[in-house]
Amino acid sequence: MLENFIRLHELDIVLLQEVTHQFTTPLSGYDVHYNIGATWWGTTFLICNTLMVTNLSHLPSGHAMAASFGEIHVVNIYAPSGTSKRWEWETLFNNELPCLLDMASADIIGQ
Repeated sequence: MLENFIRLHELDIVLLQEVTHQFTTPLSGYDVHYNIGATWWGTTFLICNTLMVTNLSHLPSGHAMAASFGEIHVVNIYAPSGTSKRWEWETLFNNELPCLLDMASADIIGQ
């Protein structure tokens, strides 16, 4: 179903969150970059293999990953939610994410 959606809309970059495992079948024409953390939750980029990707980086927690496509820097963030995870959320945004954002120019797209 995901592959049909991607092909129907001719998407070049897809950002996924709450990813728990790698795909069992490859997605033809796309490079897949996983960032699954120790808690088995994470983020993933699906990138059309005709695009030039640089500065691909990730947080070991799986909560975020980033990549540059020319002058545009894309950050995929899967932030903890709920009041019980407030400390984890604050740690992510205050201490971990700045290292991914430091690599960016003025043009940032985040999800």
